This record gives sequence, structure tokens and C-alpha cells, in this order.
Amino acid sequence: MVGEGRPVMPYEDEVIQAVELDPSTSVRGIEESIGVPKSTAHRIYKKNQLHPYHVQRVKSLLPRDYPERV
Repeated sequence: MVGEGRPVMPYEDEVIQAVELDPSTSVRGIEESIGVPKSTAHRIYKKNQLHPYHVQRVKSLLPRDYPERV
């Protein structure tokens, strides 16, 4: 039968397009710009194997640090 099961996420295309334009976009940024709830945006991220987090450097190594690590 047609129409059974979970409905398709209506904002999926908009969320994917926003992520393609700016990969550093957060789930909250999507919520503010498109108006999609954070939980829906997060679900769309997971469905498309995207990660709603950012890699953040907290310390960088200097050239003088490398000999000590060897």
C-alpha cells in the first residue's frame, strides 16, 4: 500500500544544500537560517552520514616540539 511508513523529511534537500554551501554550518545555524528544528536537522545529518560537529584545534605543535616527541 502507498502512504504507509514514516514520512519523508520535507526539509532534507534544503539542509543538504546548506551544508554543501558551507560545511562548517552547525545544526543551530541550520535551525536559524532555514527554520528546521535542530532534531530534524540532526536526523538529516545522520541519515546522510554527515557529522554535526566541528574539529577544533586547541594546541598546535611548533617545530621545536618535534624532536621531543621522537
